[in-house]
Amino acid sequence: REAWLLTIATHYGIKTRPRAAAKKLIMALQYVHPGTECTKQIVSWRARHRAKPGGNLYAPQLSAYITQFYKAREWLLMRDPTAMRYAVMRNEQKPKDERRADDRPGPSAFSALLADREFDAISEVAARLAARSFKTVDVIHDGLHVLRPPTGTYVEGGERLTAALAAVSEEIRRTRRWRFFKVRIKPFEVPESAPMLDEAHI
Repeated sequence: REAWLLTIATHYGIKTRPRAAAKKLIMALQYVHPGTECTKQIVSWRARHRAKPGGNLYAPQLSAYITQFYKAREWLLMRDPTAMRYAVMRNEQKPKDERRADDRPGPSAFSALLADREFDAISEVAARLAARSFKTVDVIHDGLHVLRPPTGTYVEGGERLTAALAAVSEEIRRTRRWRFFKVRIKPFEVPESAPMLDEAHI
């Protein structure tokens, strides 16, 4: 996966943060329809990231990936009609000139399904961390804020939390029969205007 992201960036001549730029393209393509919407998304992404002009619109394996992804997306939505019903309801609430066609709420349904599954999994992470005496102060759709242990040094607290997250991630992969799921520490930078915090808890 990592090598492929760099291959995509190289194909389009992206020099600034190539991996991050390629990942943004892949993520964006998950929420559109194949065909015209997909093409527009790629063209827009190329303009934002100042891709080199000319060349094949699709990077190597990108067309094959999105074709298979859209098939998988439809399969997932058929297995969970609740997400589709939610998307249809939200679509009907929009002004008429902003609504999707009746047969095209798939991207919105997938977004709702993904957010629901992410929040459910992250909530389970919080519960499993609590069983290990870690305190979670906030749960968001794709992450959570956890206090480091109040004992030991800053580094030791980080090491304990890192080990706990690795163990919890493995447990969730096993119990949910998922191949890919990993929660890890993301550096947290406190704004200069924020009040001072106890270093051991950051």
